[in-house]
Amino acid sequence: MRTIYEFSGGGYGCYFNDAYQYRDGKLVCIGSLEEEFMEDDIITYTVRDEAGNVEVYKDELPDKWAELWY
Repeated sequence: MRTIYEFSGGGYGCYFNDAYQYRDGKLVCIGSLEEEFMEDDIITYTVRDEAGNVEVYKDELPDKWAELWY
């Protein structure tokens, strides 16, 4: 199954990524990732899964999410 990615910029240092897959003939968002680059060289990752659950990480995205996004 292929995953389709959409990328958009939200302003200086803020980027949005969405991942989609076809399921039962419909394009379904399976997750989203917001990357925010802070002044102190810190990156904040906000991940939303298909069910709408939100997880926030600083500086490193865990392997379970890195596989989907990188």
